Amino acid sequence: GDVYKRQALNKSKDICIKIYQKPVLKDYEYHNIINNYKKSFNKMQMAVLRSMLKFRDYIARTEDESLAYVCSNEVMLNIVRYTPVEYNELKKCNNNWLPPPIEKYSSEVIERIKSKRERYAALKTEQI
Repeated sequence: GDVYKRQALNKSKDICIKIYQKPVLKDYEYHNIINNYKKSFNKMQMAVLRSMLKFRDYIARTEDESLAYVCSNEVMLNIVRYTPVEYNELKKCNNNWLPPPIEKYSSEVIERIKSKRERYAALKTEQI
């Protein structure tokens, strides 16, 4: 009996010693998403997509949640497609629903989008 208890305790100790490390957003995953939508989105939308991918990763780490829980690709792509600049537009582009973390950080999401829109509007004005 003591041998089995000792083995169980040793296995338990080994498991407890292991440290969980959250998966890191790999460059190739980031670029995969970017490359898949290059042809579908304009330059401003691509800038919003890059910004949203980085922001989603940051929030997932801060909140200790998965990327999919923070914001699924589908929700993120809807946000990028419509580039909403008001809270009601943000909700509307996802059937009046937002993942809880995006709801929580909605003002930051909107500010990121506004920033990209303004930047690209300024670039277009300079080109005219």
